[in-house]
Amino acid sequence: MCEEMLELAERGMAKRQKNEEHQAKIAAGTVINPVIDERLVVWGEWHLGQRGDDGGGSSILHQLMVSGEIVRGTAKGVDMSDYIYDTDRAVNQIDDVSKAVIYQQYLEVCKTVEERAIAVGCGRHAFRRRLVNAQNQVLCYLKAPTRKSSVRDEMLIKMSTV
Repeated sequence: MCEEMLELAERGMAKRQKNEEHQAKIAAGTVINPVIDERLVVWGEWHLGQRGDDGGGSSILHQLMVSGEIVRGTAKGVDMSDYIYDTDRAVNQIDDVSKAVIYQQYLEVCKTVEERAIAVGCGRHAFRRRLVNAQNQVLCYLKAPTRKSSVRDEMLIKMSTV
């Protein structure tokens, strides 16, 4: 029984250490952050859903009836939640090269990684690095607006030199 407990504790410690190493890589910007990746997937799915030919649109009353909330900052007839709106605004604020990588990754879902990399004019390893950089830029713009702009500017400068 003691051996089983020790083995269980060792596995738990190894798992914790592995998780801490992964979080450090995310913080260093060398791997994809799963939180921003999930958010961009939702953003991409919303955009792909808007490409449909079903037309229509919705009024503010319809939005209130369907989702129970009124969405701010969107054009009349566009049903976009605040979550997606904030992500869309952040994506539109990043530089054009990073924006192209985001579009390829999250809007061109039928392409392979190699095809996406060719579309933005780089190899697949460079595409991966550019994707991580673009995700970090989007994440920077998603931070709370109470942050000082100088901190955000310093972070963007640091990311552009990588």
